[in-house]
This record gives sequence, C-alpha cells and structure tokens, in this order.
Amino acid sequence: MSGREETPRGSARQSGTVVFFSNPLMSDAESDWSPIHDAAFNGRVLALQKLIAQVNSSTVDGQTPLSEACAQGHATCASLLLQHGATPLGTSLSSSPIHRAAAKGHPECIEPLVQHGADVDQYIEQSGPPLHTACSNQHLSTVKKLLELGASVNSSVSGDSPLHIAARLSSPELVSVLLDHGANHSLRNSEGKLPLDLVPPDSLVERLLRQAGGVSPLMQLCRLRIRKTVGKRRLDGLHDLHLPTQVKQYLLYQSNRGEDQMH
Repeated sequence: MSGREETPRGSARQSGTVVFFSNPLMSDAESDWSPIHDAAFNGRVLALQKLIAQVNSSTVDGQTPLSEACAQGHATCASLLLQHGATPLGTSLSSSPIHRAAAKGHPECIEPLVQHGADVDQYIEQSGPPLHTACSNQHLSTVKKLLELGASVNSSVSGDSPLHIAARLSSPELVSVLLDHGANHSLRNSEGKLPLDLVPPDSLVERLLRQAGGVSPLMQLCRLRIRKTVGKRRLDGLHDLHLPTQVKQYLLYQSNRGEDQMH
C-alpha cells in the first residue's frame, strides 16, 4: 500500500490526529476494515461524506461505520450517517450503536440515534438494554440522557434492575438519578435482595434508599405518571404542548427542580 506504513488495527499508528488500520496479517474480523470505518472512527466528516454510499457496510464481526462513530463519540459523523440511511439498530447484536455509545459514555450520540428510530430499550443478550450498560460503566451523563429519552428504569437483566447495579457500585449519583426517574427500591433481584441489601452500612447510598421509602412529592408523582402515559416514543411531543416552559422542562427533566427537591 503506497504512501503509508501498514499497521495492525490492534496497534494503530497516528498520522496527525488520524488513525489508520491496515495489514495483510489482520484477522478476518479486522481485514475488511474499510475507508468509511476509518473516517467514522476518526471523526473525519469530509472524508465520510465522500464514502457515504457505503453507509451500512460492516466488518466480519458486525461493526458498522455508525457503531464505530458512536463508540468514539463522533456525534456529527453519527448524525451524518443516520441522515444518509445508516441502520440505527446496527446490523448485528454485537454492533448495536446505542449500546456502544452507552458503554463508552457518549450521550451526545444517543439522542440522534433515538430520533432516527433506535429503541432506547434495545435489548441484547450480552448486556441487556443500554441503561444497564451505562450504569455498569458508571456513565452518569449517559444514564441521565437515556432516562430523559424514556428508558425503562425498572427493567431487569439477570435479576438485577439498574438500581441494583447502582447500589452494588455504591454510587449515590446513579442512585439519585434513578430514583428521581421512578426506580422501584422495593424490587428484589434473582437472589431475593433489595437494592438496600447491597449497599455499605451508614453510607450516603443507604440513606438515599431509606429516604425513598417515604411518600414522593406530588409533583414527582405527576411527572412520572404523565411521562408513562405519553410513552417513550412521544416524549419529544411534550415540547408542543400548550404549557408554561418551566412545566415542560420539568416533565422532560431539563431543569434542576427534581434534583433540588431530592437534596
């Protein structure tokens, strides 16, 4: 290959800020890495525009340009790919773009995926829905974004809800945001344990979970009920309701009122 040194994908060489992957000794899963994968991985928008006809090309292991862009947090590239027909659900379970964004902590890629038809609760066998992936990797901003977009806060994977995961990690930030979005602190996992049973004694997380046993504020109950009635597919329509801006922001978790009440 003229003009550039061949470098295996596993030990990528930087050329400026661009990473190239090419080597005849690559495995089958790596040897079909194409220029469009390079452009998406590196966030090269102009190059991506020229290669857009290959929008849904995938490697042997199922990775698409969209899944690579989301894994790297290149939201502009992800949006461009989606606008030109990239499959938002991915071409295989291992290449789910929303799971890759959730695992790496890139909330800026999640919203355009959902806007173009990705399911915020897309389930894959290895890790369940994206919310579980984001919680397990302790990406708070990504957890918030998924919940704002209507992710199911009480879904279960191998018996654990997201609140069980947050409690086991002893993360007060995750526990707080999950409770604020209606997480059920009374759910038991496959071992019969409550989230409270998984936290260190006398910790902030323990206090938060004990406080959750009280009566929720009426405003919070109303917000959760309205969001459930509207449904995750129509949450964006709340913007069009004839309501005061502050009310719409509260319903969409775009204000700090819920967090202020909790503290």
